[in-house]
Amino acid sequence: MKIVGVDTYETTRLLFEDHNGNEYTVIHSEEYDDIFVHEFHLETAEGDEVEDKYIRQELIDLTKHKLHIL
Repeated sequence: MKIVGVDTYETTRLLFEDHNGNEYTVIHSEEYDDIFVHEFHLETAEGDEVEDKYIRQELIDLTKHKLHIL
C-alpha cells in the first residue's frame, strides 16, 4: 500500500493505492469535546465504506504514521 495523494484543504484526505491498483481514501478529522479523538472514514474509489478489517487497519496505521499520530 502506498500514498498517492494528500489533500488538506478542509479536512485531511489521503489517497492510497494497493499493489492491485485498488484505490482507497482516508478522511481524517479531529474532534474535541471532553477528550481529543481522531476519527477515520475509509472509502473505496467507488465511495463505498471499506469493510475488510485488515485493509482498514493497514490504512489507519499508515495514516497515523504519515500524520505522526501516536
